Amino acid sequence: MQNAIDACIKADAKLIFFDNVYMYGKVDGKMTESTSYNPCSKKGEVRAKIAVILEDEMKKGNLQAIIARAAELYGPYSVRTSILYVLVIGFSYR
Repeated sequence: MQNAIDACIKADAKLIFFDNVYMYGKVDGKMTESTSYNPCSKKGEVRAKIAVILEDEMKKGNLQAIIARAAELYGPYSVRTSILYVLVIGFSYR
């Protein structure tokens, strides 16, 4: 993440970071942008650290970025398992 941030700052580029929701851990209720990070796994801990690094750079004004989070799976086999793929990614290839 730090390399991506550094490259975006150097190139004066905006960053769109596609993330998942592992950093939230087990949530009772809705997940929103103000939901606290409470990871319950190693994957969640790593995702929380990555998000904090990016959010800190955004708060400092060093980088224009957004974090797009989805609970859906994405990747090479997502065509069969992900509503995100079916509605967004796969749709553009039709």
